[in-house]
Amino acid sequence: MGKRSMNTWDIEKRFDDILINELWPKLNIEIVCKYITKEDQETKGDYRIAWKDKEFNVDNKAEYNVPTNFPIELIQDVPSQNMGWFYPPKLEKCNRIHYGVFNGDWSIRYIYSIYLDRLREYDFSVGQPRYNNGKDRFGVTVFWTVPLAYLIDIKIAKKLHEDSSSSLW
Repeated sequence: MGKRSMNTWDIEKRFDDILINELWPKLNIEIVCKYITKEDQETKGDYRIAWKDKEFNVDNKAEYNVPTNFPIELIQDVPSQNMGWFYPPKLEKCNRIHYGVFNGDWSIRYIYSIYLDRLREYDFSVGQPRYNNGKDRFGVTVFWTVPLAYLIDIKIAKKLHEDSSSSLW
């Protein structure tokens, strides 16, 4: 793909494509269903997948420019007081977040699996608040950013893929 500007929607679509066509087949993960209604997406995530005789609801999230922190969305939009995905009832039936980190272009660098139930028990002793008022977001969004390495250390996340050359996809 040629170089072009990426926005949140493009990067998330690209990440879904990589998961469905590249990573999940290599890990023998099968799609049980794709959630298409707004209610299902808000409570269950993007997909129901099967792996090793177990089924999980997974929400896919992606960022670019190789962030070293995971953004936990606390407030999706401050003016409307719309809470972020971290708080139930949002994603209350979701088991995992698959988080893709892109290299600032269309190549994937890392893919993490984050256990949402464990993340919701996080005590916020590590990390810091951030906000985003980007044009490709839902207004003023508040995040708590946590180092990905720390989430791995405390067994909330694991790395599913790393491509140091960034040329795999």
